[in-house]
Amino acid sequence: MNILVTGGAGFLGHHVVKRLLKLGNDVVVFDKFNSETTQSTEKYKNLVNLKYPKHIGNLKIYQGDILEDDILPILQQEKITHCIHAAAMVDDRRSVKYPDEYIKVNILGTQKVMAALSEAKVKQVVLISTRSIYGQTNSPLNLMSEDSSKLPINPYGASKLGAELYAHVYHHLYGINVNIIRIFAIYGHRGRPDMIPRQLIEKIHNEIPIPKFGSGEATRDWLYVEDAVDAIVLAIQKPLGYEIFNVGTNIPTSLNEIIAIAEKVVGKQAIIQNFPVPPGDAGFVGIADINRAKTILGWTPKTSLEEGIEKTYKHYLESLQTSIC
Repeated sequence: MNILVTGGAGFLGHHVVKRLLKLGNDVVVFDKFNSETTQSTEKYKNLVNLKYPKHIGNLKIYQGDILEDDILPILQQEKITHCIHAAAMVDDRRSVKYPDEYIKVNILGTQKVMAALSEAKVKQVVLISTRSIYGQTNSPLNLMSEDSSKLPINPYGASKLGAELYAHVYHHLYGINVNIIRIFAIYGHRGRPDMIPRQLIEKIHNEIPIPKFGSGEATRDWLYVEDAVDAIVLAIQKPLGYEIFNVGTNIPTSLNEIIAIAEKVVGKQAIIQNFPVPPGDAGFVGIADINRAKTILGWTPKTSLEEGIEKTYKHYLESLQTSIC
């Protein structure tokens, strides 16, 4: 496969690229290298590290904006057969203050990408989506299926739902195969610095105060990044028309619980600073019903939260040694 990965320099994107290269695919990354969540300098490092290890597949990198730049010439020149569309604005808290940016990039940007993919007759698309389209629930144990009500509570969630619907439009009009992966919450090495798992590991290790919003009872269904990559790689190989898959662990974890796990792994107590819950933050989000992904994709999560936090902390310690050297 010749695979285009939009947003391939970001947290999830570069892990996907690494796996695809190891499997022998030629990969083209198209990324704006912005600093909405992860700094652009860190994104550059993510891809530089991928260019030198011994992979079977070849990697090419284009810098560009899905909203402003036409990707059709790249699709044609590189003979792209498959696409993983991960490029998006993703900070749900920031989206409350700047909704226009999320509407433009996530909806209009996705429409432009889908139009180019359709014109280039790309065989298969995986669109990365989010549990934020569901909004919030009244219980941490509510089981969220792909058919559950979609009532997002911030512009980010609404914009990603719009992106899903535009993908369906292009499937309906032009027959392009689209698999949508709705990720509930991911963490792992080189994760987003605005998300609590990375903050916990780095700040507990360095004895820096950690902002805690609310009582700590809010829950998330945390999935280790390599397990998410497993689902995406399976989805890119299965042309199913238009299909949607929840990807999570089916296990709720409160903020208080993940803080305790990180303290145990790092071996230090967190220094907590308490703040009110920001507008647009969900409390209980339910848990992912992953039966469809298990049945159709043959996917199942493999990594417990404590194991994943341990792996993430190990990678962090290794990165410190590398920077010292």
